[in-house]
Amino acid sequence: MYPSNIGSPSGFNADDGDLVNPLLEDHITKLKAAIENHIDGLDGDLLITVLEDYTARLSAAIRNLIIELHIIRSPYSNYSNNNLEAASSSRPPFLPYSTTPLQYSARVNNNAAPMAQTLPFLPSTSTSATGTPQYYPVYNNNYQPNYYIPVESHDLDLDVSSPFIKLNLSDDHYYHHHHQYDRYDRQRLMASHDHHGVWRPGGTRYYSFEQEVRGRVCSVATETDGCNFLINRLQNGNPEEIHVIFSEAKQNLCLLMVHSVGNDFAKNLIQVLDQDRLFELVVLLTRDVWTLKRVCSHGLGARAMQELVMRLMMSEQQDLLISAMACIALTLTKSYNGNLVINQCLIHFDADIVEPLLVVIAGNSVEIATDKYGCCILQSCILKATDFILRDKPEVVYDLVVEIIKKAHLLSEHSFGNYVVQYLTELKMPQVNEGIMAQLEGKFVSLSMSKHGSHVVEKLLKNTGEENANKITNEILSSSSPLQILQDPFGNFVVQSALEASTVRSSVR
Repeated sequence: MYPSNIGSPSGFNADDGDLVNPLLEDHITKLKAAIENHIDGLDGDLLITVLEDYTARLSAAIRNLIIELHIIRSPYSNYSNNNLEAASSSRPPFLPYSTTPLQYSARVNNNAAPMAQTLPFLPSTSTSATGTPQYYPVYNNNYQPNYYIPVESHDLDLDVSSPFIKLNLSDDHYYHHHHQYDRYDRQRLMASHDHHGVWRPGGTRYYSFEQEVRGRVCSVATETDGCNFLINRLQNGNPEEIHVIFSEAKQNLCLLMVHSVGNDFAKNLIQVLDQDRLFELVVLLTRDVWTLKRVCSHGLGARAMQELVMRLMMSEQQDLLISAMACIALTLTKSYNGNLVINQCLIHFDADIVEPLLVVIAGNSVEIATDKYGCCILQSCILKATDFILRDKPEVVYDLVVEIIKKAHLLSEHSFGNYVVQYLTELKMPQVNEGIMAQLEGKFVSLSMSKHGSHVVEKLLKNTGEENANKITNEILSSSSPLQILQDPFGNFVVQSALEASTVRSSVR
């Protein structure tokens, strides 16, 4: 079998000539030598099986040569035409491959001449001092152990009693196990070429911005290789390329922000844009507040928006974004991802900038306080609003907390609202604490035995001063069932805190 008719579909070109022939001639010579050395003494099915076995091996070697040829011809390869030995030495064509138990052959020539050594596909064996055959594993290119073959050095004739008759010379197992590796090799080979047939090491698809990417930035950004290529171009800092990329991507940036791959591109694009382009981007994002809401509520989109908020330095940019977010503030406060975006605005923007957002939240403070995520962001809003006290605008704070104070009893017994009431007491603002005390007066006994309300009572004992602590303690101890409070799993902690925080302890003793 001389592969002289291999065409370009198999990987060779007609003009390869001297580049391919030395490699093929070397493997064919090895095949002929192996057959001539071992053809004597074999006949029938065994001889045919040996020949078919070597034919399969030569076919596999040719497929390996196709891959090696591409490596040699690649402009990115370290090989050259004068270094073919290095290319071929890494893939020995004739190695042992069987990994299954050996099967009996159909026909055996009992008069076969003794062979000086085992066939090329057999591993080396030896006999111990006690005459026990020794077994040595042979490993293939994939570091998988091949078969163990018990053959004694003095018993190499092919008789029926010899263990050598258990050899499985069928190529079925070869194709069963090795065809998958050939298939993977072809897949890797195809993946390393682009649509022009150019060899690309590692499977990278894009090398030229002008020829391959310009005009289709958005589609390229949604591919893993394309996204990495664009990020690399952005990090290089070429102003012209950044301008082209932004011009093509800005209209679809909302979609890219929530895309599993394009999200990374969007964040990197935001990092390299100047303030003027960022302002243009904010205008596009705030043009449709419902699209903005979907982006801010999305897990990936929220992180891109956080990146954008950190990059906005101009008050005009910040005002425009806050004005749009105020329209969807209630929805965002009840969303985990929306919370992240609002909190980023509270951290990086001045109090005067976020005031429109605080006004909307103040109008829905009770509804937000009873939400799983809203109770957290409401505390951040109250903290941000305290900045207005130093600016002689305390009304902003009181507008935010007035409804919470009015509903203090309801919120104190709520699983989420109690955290907001506790937070207000920790601010130690006299007017706020007095308002909460007035709303809860006469209800401290029931709150003390409540799972959530007991925490609020303890905070009031610690943060509202000795006078208020004495009021709470007297109400608890003068109740009709003080023993019930002491035995309650929540009330006993309240009583301990009351005795520590008030001066009633001495009278109790």
